[in-house]
Amino acid sequence: MRVPPTIRKRLILALVLACSVLGEERIDQETNAKILAEATGRSQLMRTVHVLADRYGPRLTGSPNYADAANWVAGQLTRGDSKAFTRSHSTWGTRAGRTNTLTVT
Repeated sequence: MRVPPTIRKRLILALVLACSVLGEERIDQETNAKILAEATGRSQLMRTVHVLADRYGPRLTGSPNYADAANWVAGQLTRGDSKAFTRSHSTWGTRAGRTNTLTVT
């Protein structure tokens, strides 16, 4: 069945308009500025990477470095806003016979 050119043009125009309206996204400049200020001014990412990589080094599961790094992370989480977390030990899945799980809420 052949569609007349005028109807085809109207359908294409309707699709283009619908896509442009649906694809519109509002950008909150104030929120973007807050995120940028937090990332550039108060980020602790490089400090955390430094401590975990340079101070504790390789962390094989069950090794003393792993336990020390896990204790350091738990201490950092209780210092900040994340007050509620649980740390559990189980006896499945590691060479040393236990795994550590840290859940932050």
